[in-house]
Amino acid sequence: MKKHLLPLAISLFLFGACQNNEQKTDEQSNQTATETNTQEKDEAAGIVYINSDSLLAKYDFYKDAQKELEKKRQSFEQDLNRRVSSLERDIANFQQQANSMTLQQAKATEQSLIERQQNLAQYKQTLENQYLEEEFKMAEKLNKNLEDFMQRYAKEKGYKLILGYKPGVTVWYGDPALDITDEVVKRLNEEYKNQSKQTDKPAEEKKSEKKAE
Repeated sequence: MKKHLLPLAISLFLFGACQNNEQKTDEQSNQTATETNTQEKDEAAGIVYINSDSLLAKYDFYKDAQKELEKKRQSFEQDLNRRVSSLERDIANFQQQANSMTLQQAKATEQSLIERQQNLAQYKQTLENQYLEEEFKMAEKLNKNLEDFMQRYAKEKGYKLILGYKPGVTVWYGDPALDITDEVVKRLNEEYKNQSKQTDKPAEEKKSEKKAE
């Protein structure tokens, strides 16, 4: 009698395991179906978002524009520092030689240095304004690129609303199922790469393409 108990126990165990596996499979299927349904509902609602920080960190146009701005800032600073150093040397020389100058020479030199100092302050302001203008132009072009792309992308995908998401600002949480940042960055970089290729083409090649069209 005991000999028949072990196979029976094993059979019952296997039967129970099969039931558990079937239950787990059903639960996983239900979970997958729920996630799919949720995503489909999200897409049907036409509302998605883009992580603003991630987009800027990965968008090649923005990274290249920032590099260009940094180069101009450094160039402006180097030019300004060179002029400041030159003025400081001349002021130091004047202070050392003032006692050996006539009163008229000292006054004329001092006036010249004051004028240079004033001109340098104006030049510094001009450089700052130029940099701010370059920064503003870059921001305008960035916004234009993004606005144009979002309009086309929303129409292509059937989205009714694309939100800009920044953690802790206006929106506190976003369901990852609604996050389209990576896809948008990929498409933006592809467009930017193609535009850069067109810009870098020789003039003769561009003329040939226009004639072919």
